[in-house]
Amino acid sequence: MKKFCTLAIVAAVSLAEVTPAFAATIYANDDVFVETSSDGLVTTAYDNYSSGQIAFGLAAANGVASGRRRSYIEFTIGTEPVASASFMIYNYWGANMGGAGNPAGNGSLRLRATPTGTPLTITEPTLSLDTSWAPPAETAFTSTITTVNVTALGWQSIDVTAWYNARLGQTTTLLLRGVQVSGFDFPLYEDRENTAFLNGSDNTIADAGPRIVTVVPEPGSLALLGLGAFAMLVRRRR
Repeated sequence: MKKFCTLAIVAAVSLAEVTPAFAATIYANDDVFVETSSDGLVTTAYDNYSSGQIAFGLAAANGVASGRRRSYIEFTIGTEPVASASFMIYNYWGANMGGAGNPAGNGSLRLRATPTGTPLTITEPTLSLDTSWAPPAETAFTSTITTVNVTALGWQSIDVTAWYNARLGQTTTLLLRGVQVSGFDFPLYEDRENTAFLNGSDNTIADAGPRIVTVVPEPGSLALLGLGAFAMLVRRRR
């Protein structure tokens, strides 16, 4: 029995190390960029709207809680726990987009979430520019998952594993907020419709909409790890 336990532990550890993990991608159901006028009277939702090189896919700027510019992104979370989950967005805003003084990314991004037991859904506006679309209440987003600096073109990856596993089976929304209090220039992110790419903006690529990439062990690895854990338990009891 002792020999069996030792072999089981070795097999479980060895095979789990060489068995690849399974990755899955969850794409956004809906997403929208919202801007409130400087006087605070009019809120405009931009959906698939482009202006020259700048396509207002997703963006965030001008403050933590009351800033004028923010984005909402809805996902349907899987039903099984994952080893890791990464929220990914593609920044195409660079110096060549808005003048020589603008860096590739000149701000910080705050990713916020609703409480665990209160999922929140959104529906994209049907118009490219819609002043009647009502964004979710700011008070609905009570926790900050993380704050990251945006310093370059390309993909931004944010670890959301704990957030994901606490909301299994939910359809809920993430909020993108800027950290800086002022400043118009901000990173611009591709939306789920690939608006920037389809409108010929610089620095863009196909299939760059927001997504969550999850990683879970293969079923075989889970079984082997379970066998190893059982064998260790038996050895301890003996």
